[in-house]
Amino acid sequence: MIKGDFARVIKSKYIPTGTFVEILRELQEGIYLCATPSNESYIVVAKNLMPITEE
Repeated sequence: MIKGDFARVIKSKYIPTGTFVEILRELQEGIYLCATPSNESYIVVAKNLMPITEE
């Protein structure tokens, strides 16, 4: 995933499951800073995100 991609949260302590987030930047390999629709930012591990693909 790269900056600007969208993903769905699979599991998080602070973000409800199923929430769509936007990737703001990759902090380290597999660790992302994400923005929620309510303009909150959270750090999420890649294994807890499901990338949204365009079909």
